[in-house]
Amino acid sequence: MPFKPSHLDDIDDLDNLSEKELKFGYWFTTHRVKIYQGFLIALVVFDVLLGGYNLFRWGEYATVGFWADQRLRQEIARPLINYTLLKEHFSAKPMSVTANYFFPGAVKADAAAMVKNPNADFLVLFDYRFLVGGAPTQWRKGFLLPGEEKPIVEFGIENGALANSAVLDLQNLSWQRISNHQVKNLANFMAERLNFATAEVKTESGALANQDQLSFDFSNQSNFNYYQARFLILLDSNGNLSGIEQVVFDQFLAGEKKKVELAIFNNRSAITSVSVRPDINIFDAKVYIK
Repeated sequence: MPFKPSHLDDIDDLDNLSEKELKFGYWFTTHRVKIYQGFLIALVVFDVLLGGYNLFRWGEYATVGFWADQRLRQEIARPLINYTLLKEHFSAKPMSVTANYFFPGAVKADAAAMVKNPNADFLVLFDYRFLVGGAPTQWRKGFLLPGEEKPIVEFGIENGALANSAVLDLQNLSWQRISNHQVKNLANFMAERLNFATAEVKTESGALANQDQLSFDFSNQSNFNYYQARFLILLDSNGNLSGIEQVVFDQFLAGEKKKVELAIFNNRSAITSVSVRPDINIFDAKVYIK
């Protein structure tokens, strides 16, 4: 029976369709059920693959990943930084006493201890006294510059001639870090301010028995003026420290040269060399004359 389309008036004019478009439309119409079925099959295959992948990953996590997470939680809970070692690294190392000296006289005595600050960027302030024959001297203030080694001295100890040794007692140590924000180059800072020179050192026998006459020129080669500049004079006898003296200048101006003359009474060996150590806290603004 020949095909007789109904309602031909409702059908658009087919003259504008190409043969290819007509063939595609016919093919799509006759195969749309199979296309739908293929789409469903592809969707099912995709779901199966996705579900299989998820099952594989969950299985991998259950057997491997879960225990790796447990180890990671334990690592996170355990501190990675040893703060005790870190504190020790950045804290100041303790001062050390490298030598003790006792210089008895006819009536009085001097006691000294060579003390070293091993820290290159710490200033230390402290109180000190000496125990001489068990009796304490009065408390005094002391300091050590970064990396400095110098004698801590008590002069003129009453009844010191009756003793034969002294023990240094340090208390109330206060460490102060000198940071790069305060001083850019600490070594240069210290060298510029502690630039002093000794010349024309002479030792002669004095007019009295057991007396030496010491004289030398001492100059301030720095660019800084100082109040109450204190210097310790170490007397050496053939490589052994035989005594310590001190000199204090009320003012010591930049470029100034001073003549130092000291009468030294002792029962010690002859002085063979002299060294002068500044005892100036260059980090204290009060020591400078503005």
